[in-house]
Amino acid sequence: MLDIEILERAQDDIFNIIEYGTAAHGEATAREYVSKISARINWLSANAGLGPVHSELRGGIRSFRQGQHRIYYVANAERLTVVRVLHVAMDVAQQFG
Repeated sequence: MLDIEILERAQDDIFNIIEYGTAAHGEATAREYVSKISARINWLSANAGLGPVHSELRGGIRSFRQGQHRIYYVANAERLTVVRVLHVAMDVAQQFG
């Protein structure tokens, strides 16, 4: 398993998911949803090569879907770095621009 680093923008994304989820579905549901995202990040640390590479984004960024969100990450031999966690309806190019 790779070490995991979650960049500040991804931390902000997760915080926003919790805020929106709490307002829309209640705190317990929001925390359960984010727990699934966290579990997927941990899983990716052992399976980092499975997400497709996004050629439109710089730096070999890959993604993997969890629920209604995609986890965007880069990985090397030692570390999985989570760059963003975005809703599938978001314009990815705009979010990374």
